[in-house]
Amino acid sequence: MLKRYIFIKRNNLGRVIIGNYKISIIVPIYNQDKYLNKSIESIINQTIGFKNIELILVDDYSTDNSRNIIKEYAKKFKNIIPIFLNKNNGTPAIPKNKGIKKSTGDYIMFFDPDDYLIPDICEKLYDEIINEKCDIVTGNAIFMIDNTPYYNIRHNNPKEIIHPIKNYKNYKNYKNFHCWGTLYNRNFIEKNNIKFINVKTNEDTYFVYKSFFNAKKICYLNNYYGIIYFIRNEKTLSKTFSKEILISTIDAFTQIRELLIDMNVTFDEDPFLINIIMRLYEKWEIPKKNEKYIYEEMLKYKKNNKLPKSVSLHIRFGEILLEKKYFILLHYYRQIILFILNQKFIQNKINNKYKDAVKPNDKIYNIVSSLRYY
Repeated sequence: MLKRYIFIKRNNLGRVIIGNYKISIIVPIYNQDKYLNKSIESIINQTIGFKNIELILVDDYSTDNSRNIIKEYAKKFKNIIPIFLNKNNGTPAIPKNKGIKKSTGDYIMFFDPDDYLIPDICEKLYDEIINEKCDIVTGNAIFMIDNTPYYNIRHNNPKEIIHPIKNYKNYKNYKNFHCWGTLYNRNFIEKNNIKFINVKTNEDTYFVYKSFFNAKKICYLNNYYGIIYFIRNEKTLSKTFSKEILISTIDAFTQIRELLIDMNVTFDEDPFLINIIMRLYEKWEIPKKNEKYIYEEMLKYKKNNKLPKSVSLHIRFGEILLEKKYFILLHYYRQIILFILNQKFIQNKINNKYKDAVKPNDKIYNIVSSLRYY
């Protein structure tokens, strides 16, 4: 059984920290018993040494065998911290925020319980964040789609250091920034009060942008692949139209817009807002049977709101987001889709998103091939 040597220290904000962990890994869990064992084992087997990791497993009131699996691991390892919530919150945001509050490691990482960590990711990211003295370090991912592994977009520059707080417009990679497979300096997170917003979808997008635009220094390991991200049906709440999910998604992006306005980040003429539109509408295909309901709701707003005859579509879209007039958005649905597809950078993103399949001669092939049916 792992021994834990406890000592007391204070972080830069004066908060008392009890522990000896380099990294706290926070895992929100809801009904993931099919994948949980293998995911946890991928953390236990990290080359940095599991004694250096604090693993916080936050169960959002699972109804399957997830809780029992968590309890069994917590019995074996003192550095596995279980948190059992007394009701389901319908969003990973609350479990993640509770995990941050409970964590004691110098650095923080978030992990989905149905994905898989490559054995050296913690060591690789930790060494980089220490050596570069940055707020955030992140790499790339391998996507497992229909049991076939694919690389994400590759870059000629294997390592990139950026300073987004100075001038974010110089950096093209911010729209590919993600929460998983990323290591955060805990002092940076606490100092800037960075949390996940309580919405049902896109709760991590707010966290990603707030952390990105507050960071003084970020290290991108463009050609390092440290996480296997599984594209599963259950990862998406819904692929069909839902008023609840629509409102939740727009609410998330409305809060992002307000956040960036507060931070004096101007973006109305920037691809950022187009990226928001793409993220909003890529989630569902609205079936014909719902169109009557959609337009009826839209017309309720149209009677009381005279829309300008000529508008800049993406600026008007941003205004509607801020005003939360959700169903006016649906009036623009077809125009928005055409507008999105005509953007060159989005065409490139769609064409290159999953560029190359992992080949048998790749050093990572043995790992991903063993997970084909996981």
